[in-house]
Amino acid sequence: MVATPKSRFAPAGQINPLRCLTKILICCIIYLMKQTNLSKNLYDVGKLTFAALVLGQFISAQGFNIGVFIGGLIFCIATFTIAYLVDEEEPK
Repeated sequence: MVATPKSRFAPAGQINPLRCLTKILICCIIYLMKQTNLSKNLYDVGKLTFAALVLGQFISAQGFNIGVFIGGLIFCIATFTIAYLVDEEEPK
């Protein structure tokens, strides 16, 4: 027979509730950290899009392109909106 290690918290063959709660807590913390980083990264993408595609049209040597300007503006507004919605869902 092989001896199984004994747990301090639960008898052999039973689920350890403390270990389960610890794993659930760690998963929740990781999820919240990812959600916070997602909103911050979306804000950054929105700012970079605004700078590159919207403001870049005014200093471009190739001239003003209305399609790039409007596309950049729409993408910028979309990323800011999504970032705001993700940030709003975070528990404070």
